[in-house]
Amino acid sequence: MAGGALVALSLVRPTETTRRGPRTSHLNRLLRDAGLSWSPTILGAVSVAAALAGAALAEAVTRLSMAAFIAGVAAAGVPVAAVRSRAAARRRAVLDAWPDAIDALLAAVRSGDSLTAALVTAATSGPEPLRASLGAAASRSLATGDFAGAVRALAESLDERVSRQVCAVLALAHDVGGRDLTTVLRDLSEFLRDERALRQELVARQSWIKNAARVAAAGPWIVLVLLCLEADMRGAFAGAAGTTVLLAGAAATVVGYRLMLVLGRLPEIGAAA
Repeated sequence: MAGGALVALSLVRPTETTRRGPRTSHLNRLLRDAGLSWSPTILGAVSVAAALAGAALAEAVTRLSMAAFIAGVAAAGVPVAAVRSRAAARRRAVLDAWPDAIDALLAAVRSGDSLTAALVTAATSGPEPLRASLGAAASRSLATGDFAGAVRALAESLDERVSRQVCAVLALAHDVGGRDLTTVLRDLSEFLRDERALRQELVARQSWIKNAARVAAAGPWIVLVLLCLEADMRGAFAGAAGTTVLLAGAAATVVGYRLMLVLGRLPEIGAAA
């Protein structure tokens, strides 16, 4: 009961141990979440290079300036999309790693370690995606003696809703201590495993929507490339009417793709209302 109450309290009121640090730009945060040491300027340069390469390739294949322009604009977004996908994959890895990390903490506490010592153990034997972050938190707690401050810094470094909630529970568990500590950690582990199973099931069901959106978006442009291999068909898109068709098609592709993603978007589990 005590463990469940602490978990519920932390989910409702995580702000006590998760005050935000200085704000960073969206691109800086995206690059950090992706594990890249790039600056936004480098990402911009890569996007420009991709745009030029995409436009040159489309011009060589279709011989249509408007098609080359559209391809360049589309290619410019590929590096950002790749970074966003990498960041999302790393965030999922962190989320999936939390139950095993809590199990490592629980095993260390049951063997007689304090939570700070348990953090050290989890940093060496816990799941790989969290080892560096847990190690930094353990080092800070050992150096300052402030466990709550260490897990608050951990929450800020991960900067993700579930991680902030977990850190809030750890801070509360440290304050409670005693026999309730193992109960809190066990309840937290069970809660995170249930949440992980639900999230993975929802993501699996959503994947066909994303795949359908990608096929629907790419299909017409593949047909266009095949048509432009014939000189007569290519000429049909060279005039003003053809340019209008291409622009309308590009707009319809963007709107349709975004609409399918919005309709198939999953709510973030544990997100604030």
